[in-house]
Amino acid sequence: MLRARLAPLGSVTVSSAGSLEGGVAVDERTDRALRDRGIEPTGQQSRQLTPAMVGDADLVVGMTRQHVREAAVLDHDAFARTFTLRELVRRGGRVGPRRADQSLAEWLAVAGHGRRTSELAGDIGDDDVADPIGSRHKDYERVMDEIEALVDELVCLAWPAGAGTGEQPRGQ
Repeated sequence: MLRARLAPLGSVTVSSAGSLEGGVAVDERTDRALRDRGIEPTGQQSRQLTPAMVGDADLVVGMTRQHVREAAVLDHDAFARTFTLRELVRRGGRVGPRRADQSLAEWLAVAGHGRRTSELAGDIGDDDVADPIGSRHKDYERVMDEIEALVDELVCLAWPAGAGTGEQPRGQ
C-alpha cells in the first residue's frame, strides 16, 4: 500500500521484508484483500529481513513492536528510524507534517523524541496492528482498512507535497 501511495513521487523506494524465512507467496486472503483495493500482488514472495536491508533503509516500518525489536537487533543504530506504523502515525500527528526544508531523518528525530527502547517490551501493545493470518476474510478486510488509513496518514505526514524535494528515501 505504501509503495502504491508513494509511486507518484517517483523518488521513493519501498521494499518489503519480514522476520520469517523468505520465499513464501502472498496468502490468498491477503491477495484478495489487496486486489479489492486495486493493488496487484501477483508473483510477490516474502523476503527475510537482513542487517543490510535495515542498515540501508532511511525508515523501517513494522506492524508490531516485535518487528521493531527484530530490526533494531539486526542493526543497533536503526532504532531511531524504526517504528510501528501506528506509533509513527501517532507521533507524527503530534509533531505535524514534515516541512519542505526538513529531511526525513530530521522529521523522524522530532517524531521520535523521548522514545525509549523499553517501550518495546512485551508482545501486546496499542501500537501493534493485529495479524489476521488464519482468520476469516472479513478480518483481513478490517486489518487492511486499518493499514490503509494509517498508510494514508503516514504519507500525508512524512511526504506532504514539497517536503524533501530531491531526496531519495529508502524504506523497509
